[in-house]
Formats: sequence, C-alpha cells, structure tokens
Amino acid sequence: MDERLQFVARRLAGEQMADLCREFGISRKTGYKIFDRYQDCGVQGLTDRSRRPYRYENQLPFQVENDILNVKREHNTWGARNGRHERMHLTLKKEATKPASRNFLQQQARFDKFLEVFNNERPHEALDMKCPVEVYQPSTRVYQGLPDIDYPFHWVMVYEDDLDDPDLPTDIRDELLASKAQREAGKAAAGQRAQGAESCSMPHEAAQGEKPATPVQPVVPPQCATRRCTPRRLTRRSWRISAITRTGLRDGSKPFYRLLIASLCDSQYQGAMSRTGKFFQSCAALLPLLASQCAWAAPPAKLIVKNARLITMAPGQRDPFTGYLVVDEDGKLAAVGAGDPPATLATQTTWDAHGEWIIPGLLSAHSHLWQAAFRGIAQDQTLPGWIDGLYDQHARFAKPEDFYWFTLYGALDHLEHGITGAYDFAYGGTRWRLCEGNDCDEAAFKGEVDSGIRFVHGYQPDMITAGDTPAMAMARLTDFMHWVGAQPANSHFLSVMISGYTSFNDTYQQAASEKQQMDAFHISNQSHYLEPPDTVSAEQSKFRWFMDSGLLGPTLYFGHFIHTNDFILDQVAAAHGGMCWNPLSNGRLASGVADIPKYLKKGIRVGMGVDGEASADIADPFENMRTGLYAIRDLYQSAAAMSPYEVLYLHTIGSADVMGVKDKLGSLEVGKLADFVVIDTTRYGTIFDPYASLIFVTEERDIDRVYVGGEMMVDRGTLLHQDMPRILDEVGRRSKATLTHAQ
Repeated sequence: MDERLQFVARRLAGEQMADLCREFGISRKTGYKIFDRYQDCGVQGLTDRSRRPYRYENQLPFQVENDILNVKREHNTWGARNGRHERMHLTLKKEATKPASRNFLQQQARFDKFLEVFNNERPHEALDMKCPVEVYQPSTRVYQGLPDIDYPFHWVMVYEDDLDDPDLPTDIRDELLASKAQREAGKAAAGQRAQGAESCSMPHEAAQGEKPATPVQPVVPPQCATRRCTPRRLTRRSWRISAITRTGLRDGSKPFYRLLIASLCDSQYQGAMSRTGKFFQSCAALLPLLASQCAWAAPPAKLIVKNARLITMAPGQRDPFTGYLVVDEDGKLAAVGAGDPPATLATQTTWDAHGEWIIPGLLSAHSHLWQAAFRGIAQDQTLPGWIDGLYDQHARFAKPEDFYWFTLYGALDHLEHGITGAYDFAYGGTRWRLCEGNDCDEAAFKGEVDSGIRFVHGYQPDMITAGDTPAMAMARLTDFMHWVGAQPANSHFLSVMISGYTSFNDTYQQAASEKQQMDAFHISNQSHYLEPPDTVSAEQSKFRWFMDSGLLGPTLYFGHFIHTNDFILDQVAAAHGGMCWNPLSNGRLASGVADIPKYLKKGIRVGMGVDGEASADIADPFENMRTGLYAIRDLYQSAAAMSPYEVLYLHTIGSADVMGVKDKLGSLEVGKLADFVVIDTTRYGTIFDPYASLIFVTEERDIDRVYVGGEMMVDRGTLLHQDMPRILDEVGRRSKATLTHAQ
C-alpha cells in the first residue's frame, strides 16, 4: 500500500502517468486503475482486495441462499419434506415436547402452533409442494361421537376400608387380603413397622410397599389366566399413585395427593409419566381425575385478564376478539383465548378489563433514551447542525453519572407512552473523549435496568483513527461485555448490539473493526445510514464498505435509510437486511421520507422507532405511526399506499424482527413475554375500523395501563415504581449544567 500511496502522491503532484508507471514497473492500465480507485474510495481504495470471485458458475443466487437459510433458522426441525408418519412424529416431538412446557395450557398451545404450521405453512413434497390445507377435503359423513366406554370388569379400584363392603366380590376380597399380608410380611422382614396403607388391586400389577427383604411375587388374578396377561411389578412411583386413600380424597385432606399431582404436571417429571404410562392405561378411571387436577395443581397464574378486546398481531389472527390472557409466574403468556378463562384456573390476581382494548407493547427499534433531557434543541437545523448543537455544545459537558438519570428519564417516558421495549443508542462518549473506558455505557445500562423497560443496549464502538486502533476498540468492548456478564440476571435486558459508526468515519477500517467485534461476541449492529440530504453522495459511496467487510447481512439493520438507490436496496434485500423507520425525527430534521412500501415490496425487513426526544421531542408511538402513515400517503398521493394495520405491524412485529427478539416480543402469543398496553376507547365514539381508530385517534391520555412481564408499570399516566419528583429534579439540574459550559 505504501508504494501505491507514493504513486498517487506523485501523480497528484503533477508527474506524468507514463513516467510514473515506467519507474514503478507497472502498466499504464494498472496505474490508471490505482489512481481511479483512490479518486473513488480515498486511501482505502489502495488497500489489497480479495481475489475471491463474487459468484461461481453453479452458485445459487445470494437471495435464494438467504431464503433457504432463513427458513432453516425459523424452522430448524424441518427435515425431509417427503417424510412419512414416523418423520412427522419426530418433528412433532422436537417442536412441541422438547423441552416439555410447564403446564397443560402451554403444552396445548405449542401443539396447536405445530398444527397450524404443519398444515398451513409447511409444503410437502408428497403433495407437490402444497400445504395439507390446500388439498384437504372434509368428510361428508356426520360424526356421531363414541359410544359410552365400558371398562372390563377385570379392573377394580379397591381399598382396605372396602373389606367391610358386603358387595365386594369374594375373589377380590381374598386377593386384597393376600396382597396386604404379603406387604406386611415384607415390611416385618425388613425390620419396619407395618403401616396401614391401602392398595389398588389390579390384575396386571400387584401393589407393593417398601421393597421387602424377600422378593414378593405379584398376585395373578384369575382374569389374567384367561386373558393371557403378563403380571408386572409397579415402579415405586406407580405404587405411590396406587396407595392414594379414598378416605383422604373424600374428607379433603390432600397434602400428599397434591404433591404427587403437582410433580407429575411439572415438566421435569414428564419422563416419569412416560415410564408409568402403562400403569395409567390400566387405571384408566383415574386419568380424568388426574387431568382435572393438573391445572389446579400447577403454580397459580401471576395474572388473568378477562373481558378484554384483544388485538394480538399474531399471524393469521387479524380480527380482534373478546377474550382473556393468562400470565404465568415467569411473566410469559400461558394462554390467550376467546371467551372466559377456565373456571378452575388458579391465579394470584384477576383483572376484569370490561371491554377495554389490549394490544402488544409497542417497540421502538431506534431510540436515544438519554436525549430526553434535551428536548427542543437546535430546532432550525438539519442533522449536521443538530449534531453540533446537541453533542458538541451540550452533551460532551455531561458527566457519566448524568447519563444514568438522562437514560432513566427517557426510558420512563417511553413506558408512559406505551413503549415496553427499545433499542437504546447509549452515549459512549469516546468520539468526544468524554468518558473514561466504559463509564457512560455502564451508567446508561444501570438506568435502562432501573426503569423496568425491556432494552437492547446499543454500544457505541470506538471511532477508528490513527490513535484509536481496532485492537484498542476490541479491548474496550471486551471489558464492557465482561462487565455486563457480571451484572445480576435481569429478564428486561435483551442483548447488546453495536451502534455502528461506519457512515460517520472516513476509513474502511471502521467497517472491518465493527465486523470483527460482531463476530467475536456474536452480536448484531444498527448503523445510522443515509439519513440527511446533506451528505447523500458521500454516504452512498461507503456502501461498498458494508458489503466488502461482511457487515451487510441479517445481523445488520440501518437507522433512517432514506436516500437510497435501487442497487443499495437490492443488495440489502438479498442479504436479508433491515432498517428502522423514524417518521417523527425525519420530519423534525427535514431528513426526507423513506419509501417504506418500496422497501417492503423488495423484501427488506422494516421496524419503527421514535428516535431520541431531542429530535422527535415526544416518545409517542401513536403520533409516530400517524406521522409515518400520513407521509407515505402524501408521498404516493394515495390513501391506499399504507393501512393502519400495516403501520401497527411495523411498530410491533416489525421492530421485534429487526431487534432480534421476534420470538419474545411483538405479539400476544403463548410463550412470549407478557408485555401489553391497555387502551380506554371511551373517546373513540363509533368504531368503523378498529385499526383506523387505534392509529388515527389514540393519544397518551387513552392509555389506561402498561404491563411488562405481567406487572403493571403505568396506571392512568402514573408510573407506579418510580420517584418521579426526584428524577425530574436530577434531570433538570444536570441538563441545565451543560448550558453553563455551552455559554
């Protein structure tokens, strides 16, 4: 590279191309190539490039490769599409039973989801790559149901207190007495005091107590001889079930029985249930009792919400319905259903919504929480002037501890407006040499945790320069990741991602360094890119850096991404990349309007964010959705260009997707985190379209409650777990202190 740099320097000094090429021993074609690369890409154009071909003759198109990999990632249990019955059972077990769910409700929901995917989404080679639902034809016969089941007389549940029953058959009484005598003899031989336990007399299995010194042979009833049955011993767990006393069940004293049923319903005992399955088949009359008790014996739900109008945003469930939510003790949705919750379901708290609407918690895929302390700043500037007004004139004078309060305040403002999860661009400060090490990031992280919001911590990497090398950047990130790993576990912390600087730096090494950091810690990246109209040409010229470094892919999404071209869009779509749309701040800073319908049509993943309150001024997702929807309709001069449902989808499922938490957030589905917003629709008047009313009408005052993990965080605009007077005082005092420095 040094020789190429000398070559370019002498050419810029006015020396002739032919003389230079002769002296350096290269052809004029090569000389012009070197000089052209310098003019296009600057000094980075002089570095060695990979000789690997962009494509191979038989290589699949990149977009097809990504589609295959994405399907595999989303459905990692799918195998041969022409698999037979055994293959279906293998897939069913992997997707619906391993590991087992905590209770029957969750297990049933997983099975229902498997049925939905297997029948409606997954193509089958044996069906000419169609889904079963496409070829299924319902039977014309009317189902008449099953006749009453009459269990054969050879099974009878009896207890020791039945010995006095005059209707007890003689052979059964004799068998019970013999079994009791054998058990007591075994206990006596083992030196144990005989207990008056009761037993279950069955032809297939002889009830046993503690293991005797001399093996006890099971009793073989006469029925087994005629039916050619093979008697088997009960396992100890099976014997415990057979020893349940009828007296205990009758008089309500159930401590042992409850413990037993709870253990069988718990996931860690699913294997035991499988091992004793044949016993349950023998004692078929006991199964309804066990099944009815499992919901009762499972840990009580944390919260049940009933009589709610649910807008779930779940796939295939667009129409709202009146129903209920069940939140388990881990803060996840255990059930979402229409109608009333099961009457037998135990719960710590039940809340009647009285018809109020419930939607998934809104997600901001692009926020600067700390900027809530600087609302209204640089009101007449586009992005470059705004950056100078906020960062250079104010933020750089703040102290690390200030960013704890600024971040806490911004996160709480998000929660008040119905945003339950956010990607937070934390203020790292290394660009302005403000924070030592990771002081500002650590302070912001603590503020995120203390707020109660779900968060992705956006880590600001080093700006690569001659004095700040990639090795130094990696060392600082490593220290922060180790610090995060040492923090107490917190379910609200989602992940760490890099807040990319590639578009703000003038060296390719920035992109290469960020990719190295992402690979080292398996983390993703959100990079501001193509936001202001002032720097379009310079930023577009850096797109190759994203491609050549390997940054471009499903683990990268762009913030703003307004001033694009077809080449850039096609490459991002092919790489399964994404972007975050921030209509409020784009309008405030006169950045332009991102062509979201075009992006979606090309296959680019899109989320939405409220950005920072220094550029959007309010963290209101409903205002954000309205602003974006109006801007798109204005851009296309068509009211059909985008619908209210589509914009709500982007602020929920879309944001969860680009943030990498689609399996946890974004919709009200069983197994996902119970984050939701309750809307009081009193002001709506006549509702012609629920999604239109939700997007066009809703304001902050309509938010009745906000829940995170089933815990109420906001009640009618009041934050329930925070000392807001103190927070406002700290933020105001610390924000004003930056004015003194600026003046």
